[in-house]
Amino acid sequence: MRATFAGVLGLGALAVAIGCEGVTNVLEDKAQQVAEKLADDPSATASSPAPTEDELLTRKLRLYVECHGRATERIRSSWQRYAERIDDDGTLRKKGTTPFLYKIDTELAPCEDAARRGPTMRPPRPAIESAMADYVEHGRTFAGLSVELDSYFERKLYQEDDWAKSKQLAPGFRLAFEAWSKAAATLDRELGIHLDRLDRSRLAALERSGGQTLEWHARLLTLEARAFMRCASAEDVDAEACRKRQATLAEADAGFRRVYGTDPRAAEVFWMDSFHESTATYVERTGEVLDALDEGPLSPEALRPVERAHTAVVSDSNNLRFDR
Repeated sequence: MRATFAGVLGLGALAVAIGCEGVTNVLEDKAQQVAEKLADDPSATASSPAPTEDELLTRKLRLYVECHGRATERIRSSWQRYAERIDDDGTLRKKGTTPFLYKIDTELAPCEDAARRGPTMRPPRPAIESAMADYVEHGRTFAGLSVELDSYFERKLYQEDDWAKSKQLAPGFRLAFEAWSKAAATLDRELGIHLDRLDRSRLAALERSGGQTLEWHARLLTLEARAFMRCASAEDVDAEACRKRQATLAEADAGFRRVYGTDPRAAEVFWMDSFHESTATYVERTGEVLDALDEGPLSPEALRPVERAHTAVVSDSNNLRFDR
């Protein structure tokens, strides 16, 4: 990963305070903030033409995509941890195991910010704005219950009340997750409609101006990664359709790696190293999904690794800067 920030100092002390993974997250967030500040700086674009509607929409959608990917992974992981250990009635599934879930506290903050800022940004997209608001509303409900349950499990209060509170909260917690999951699927669908069109339009413009460059291949790979994820996570998954999608994805991946290995500029593109790594992991995970499909319908647990890998691809793709 090649990134330098003149204003980011004291990383040694920061690493001690929050750990290496925390430093990585800070750098990723800082990279996005710096990139967006430069993109929005009037002085940097004073001699440039006014942004097109597609450029404005791309900037707006990035706000939703980034928050959605990160919060979604955390909420799904929290529910998975809970469901693995706690039965539908709120008691332990298996004696001797420890009740556990990931509490959701600060993870929704970027999405709350997106829900506030999104409607103020051009162009208006009421369907996405409404879907984001629903996502946040149901996410907050789930988050509040996750914090309450985490405290209950952590303090082992179930030993004092014979699981009474867990039994009381279990139906509502499940309903909260199901409502949030439905809202997340709606947001995915609405974002996908616009992202697909924008990506196809961008690909056509890139090919007209410079041919099938490294950027063209990276954008195509991102688009095909999203298409496979949509297929694999569909409610009524079509195994044969997903195999075709994966073959198209593998072809796009091969094209990207071929150009990446021969283009001397690849090493200079901001965030390209991370994108190169995350897409390789993602393609590997899609193969595992196809293997799982051979055994029957996909479970949420079977999808989790590829969902995580796709979240990384989306984040890294958004951080790519070919104009530097």
